[in-house]
Amino acid sequence: MAMRIHSLKLWAAAVVAAGCVVLVLAAERAEGGIINPSFETGDLTGWTALASWTILADGGSDGLHYASVLSPEPEPPGGPSIPPEENQGWATAIEQVFTMPGWAETLSIDIRNEGLTVTVHLSQDGAVPFIPINILDGAASQAPNGFTRYTAAVSQYAGLDVRLTVNVSADDVPPARLRTSVDNVLVVPEPATLMLLMVWMPFAVARRLRGL
Repeated sequence: MAMRIHSLKLWAAAVVAAGCVVLVLAAERAEGGIINPSFETGDLTGWTALASWTILADGGSDGLHYASVLSPEPEPPGGPSIPPEENQGWATAIEQVFTMPGWAETLSIDIRNEGLTVTVHLSQDGAVPFIPINILDGAASQAPNGFTRYTAAVSQYAGLDVRLTVNVSADDVPPARLRTSVDNVLVVPEPATLMLLMVWMPFAVARRLRGL
């Protein structure tokens, strides 16, 4: 009986330890190689952005903070107009270069857009020719606070240095200021990866504890 109780205690300790390890791994894998994926630092740490990008803190799709940009002020009524042939439109971007983890399966990004043209390009950094994929061509689903989550397969970039660029533009300056917001950029492993860890880890920990 004492041996059985001891074995049960070992198994319980193994399960708890394995659960903690899996949770830590899941948290680390959620961010992947991306720095500041949900902008919860309250600034643009890790990102390179053109002018006019700011961090707002009134509720993103994952936490309080998110990156956001407004289109320029429209021309005031009665003010000088720009001839069509001189109107070059408006564009801005925010991007990050990082190493795609070797276990990467998909990348998702949450976008909230009020009518501007948005593309999210992922490409191998420094690759020639420059042939990106558009993450927004992937599957779309609803995310919190009016965001839409776009998810695309990225396993072909596993282990490579990549450039993720969010481009926001308009053919001409909109008559009213429009906003585009970005949040919660995640690299996700294949679901089977964590399942295998959950099954294998308790046995490995129990074996280790039994040897102590």
